[in-house]
Amino acid sequence: TSKLNELRARIGMPDVKTTLTSRGSAYTQESLRNFLRHERRVELAFEESRYYDIRRWMIAPQVMNQKLTGISVLGQLKPGADGSLPYRYDETKYNYTWTVADFTSRENRNWKDKMYFAPITRDELKRNDKLINNPGYE
Repeated sequence: TSKLNELRARIGMPDVKTTLTSRGSAYTQESLRNFLRHERRVELAFEESRYYDIRRWMIAPQVMNQKLTGISVLGQLKPGADGSLPYRYDETKYNYTWTVADFTSRENRNWKDKMYFAPITRDELKRNDKLINNPGYE
């Protein structure tokens, strides 16, 4: 946690133990692991690493089968305002409505444990007859 504390201190955030305590969590291995996973999820949100983290940590049944929600932001042009392109967020020109949106009906997630591992290709299996495919890809 010392490296994480260094990173957090650099931007004025409290250390991990203080943060966990303020949230009412004990400083245990499990709470620290969950905290680190959350930090990684937030910090690397747009780095395309979440799916691989879920596979590495084998937590897919807990996180992939949850309700899928997001935020819908609707910008309505104010009367007399110029709606020129390209669009930019501008509260002087638009009235914004923010609502929680349920996207569960748009995406049907169905996790199978075999998805933790990729199949070994047929060519590789033919090259080495001692190889066996990963579970679920027999």
